[in-house]
Amino acid sequence: MVEKYINNECSYLFKMEKLKDVNIELKTKTHSLAKVCAVLKNTTMKKYIQQAIEDAIEKDKEILKKL
Repeated sequence: MVEKYINNECSYLFKMEKLKDVNIELKTKTHSLAKVCAVLKNTTMKKYIQQAIEDAIEKDKEILKKL
């Protein structure tokens, strides 16, 4: 298995984080609209979905503080 890493832009030291592959099903319309948005934003579908998940986690910070 090949491990994947990405630069953590939050750290000025650029600590490397492991990446996890996620296999999810999307409704056809959701997939199509996400792909159109990604293209219009000049990014990849992968980066678009990753950013959407990171934004959702940021929005739910209060929930995570309860852990």
